[in-house]
Amino acid sequence: MKNRFYKNIRFIHNSYIIFGLILFLTFTGCKKQKELLSPGYKTEKARVEDKIQNSISNYSTFQAKTSVTYNDGKKDMTVGAQIKMFKNSKIQVSIQPLLGIELFKLEINKDSIIVIDKINKRYMAEPYSQYKALLPVDLDISILEALFLNNLFMPGDESFTINDFNKLNWKNSSHGELIGDLKKSSLFNLSFVLNNNSFLTTTTVSTRSGGHKVDWFYSQFQILEEVDFPRVQKIVYNNGKKDKSLEIKYQKIDINKNINDKFDIPRSYKRVSAAQIMNMLLKK
Repeated sequence: MKNRFYKNIRFIHNSYIIFGLILFLTFTGCKKQKELLSPGYKTEKARVEDKIQNSISNYSTFQAKTSVTYNDGKKDMTVGAQIKMFKNSKIQVSIQPLLGIELFKLEINKDSIIVIDKINKRYMAEPYSQYKALLPVDLDISILEALFLNNLFMPGDESFTINDFNKLNWKNSSHGELIGDLKKSSLFNLSFVLNNNSFLTTTTVSTRSGGHKVDWFYSQFQILEEVDFPRVQKIVYNNGKKDKSLEIKYQKIDINKNINDKFDIPRSYKRVSAAQIMNMLLKK
């Protein structure tokens, strides 16, 4: 039992590493999946317009129960997690590896990053600006929202509009996919892949040096609030040597519901640095 407990702790640590790397690089009723259609006569711009219209954009809150599977290249481990998003405000993630019991919580907002470790009764709260200065892209909360919501995004903009179309080089693949690569960036690469139905199937962010890369894959599209939404998302991080991944399977999604954003830190908890939390987890 003790070994299993520490395995879950190591999973939580690795999960937060993946989310941290994403920050570093970028900062519901169901129906049958649609049959893929030929893009036909549609122009590249028309296909991008289709995707913009077929996106979750008019929302205030998003809440989802998920199962998250971490793979380190050798083995898998799966836990339950809850994701909450409050548009242009904050993202909260709750990790619940043991019978739905919350062990860790994470909040990213416009001002700070907060991690609560309920096992050891301590927390980390550090200013967002401390990390933002290290990022190769002008990160804001809307980019992370776009990644989770399967939306196109443009660094520095609150949302992607058709006016951003010319900021990317668009080309068609031999399989009918439409690929868009960001034109101007000295520090990072950004690309999107749309399939024949103009669904966003892949978002890729990588450093120009090639040392770090994140692929965010989307699959199993089903209708959610009249929008085609991927029920499975797989995040693959590569450091130039090996892959590590998180696969998120959405089980229940609520949009525009009144959800609790309470994120209190118990007074008895000890404040620690990010390095202290990581060192503790690495020892387990």
